[in-house]
Amino acid sequence: MRDLRRRDIDREGRNLHVRRNTPTSAPAGVKSKRPKGRRARSLPLIDQALEVIDRLEAAGHPCGPDDFVLPNTRGGMLDSGKVRKAFYRGLELAGLGHLRTKDKPITVHDLRHTFGTLGVRKAPVTDMQEYLGHAQIQTTMRYVHFRPRNEAARELSEAFAA
Repeated sequence: MRDLRRRDIDREGRNLHVRRNTPTSAPAGVKSKRPKGRRARSLPLIDQALEVIDRLEAAGHPCGPDDFVLPNTRGGMLDSGKVRKAFYRGLELAGLGHLRTKDKPITVHDLRHTFGTLGVRKAPVTDMQEYLGHAQIQTTMRYVHFRPRNEAARELSEAFAA
């Protein structure tokens, strides 16, 4: 998120390319690196994300290929502490509080888990594995129990009717 550049957005193909990674836990100015699996990956650019990108462009944010999608006020990489502070402020404004009662409540990284949990409801688990950049399918399988089975009886009935 912090290292996402304009060149990583493929509006035509509706894809977001993850080529570099700078975790929210890393301080600003740290050198970005390749994602964990050492290879770039692409995921669908959903309508909600595209709407945010469009609003940023309409607000006059720089749009050159090397510009950050979510820059700080000087056009540089967002500071990790400020990202967390804004995240928690957003949770409070949305009436969600911290969602957990722990010393360390919900984190920005938990949004990956939310993406996996919601995504596996509609996309095949192998697609979600690719989107999340998991090397092992077992890692992605953590999300499968959240997949609704509302249509299972009808689908299996159709399979056995043939």
